[in-house]
Amino acid sequence: MREFSQRFLRERAMRLNDVRRWNHQTWTQLYEAALFEMDKVKLCALIWNAQLAILGRELEIRTLAGTGRQETAALKKALGVLRDLGCLAGLQSPMERTIEFTRATIQREGTKQERARTSRQNRRNI
Repeated sequence: MREFSQRFLRERAMRLNDVRRWNHQTWTQLYEAALFEMDKVKLCALIWNAQLAILGRELEIRTLAGTGRQETAALKKALGVLRDLGCLAGLQSPMERTIEFTRATIQREGTKQERARTSRQNRRNI
């Protein structure tokens, strides 16, 4: 059991080096700021803003077909770390519903865009 928990923690652990590759992205800057914030009120705002930036970046990546696999994995890990950080700080997590809603919206938008793309291609082929 102990080996399992240690392996789980190693796999779940997120290092700053895991996000340095995307340090030009807003989500990375907000994520790093949240990790080092000591003031609880500022931390809450930073976590919220970082989560929104991460969700926005997920949407951008989805519109760029076939790109961002590694960044998507880093985004998911970062969201988990921010959620855990908020829990450790004793913050409530209203963002969970927002994340779920946003992801569902992203999926619907992706489906709509795919249908529109297919429709345009079909019109060209006629």
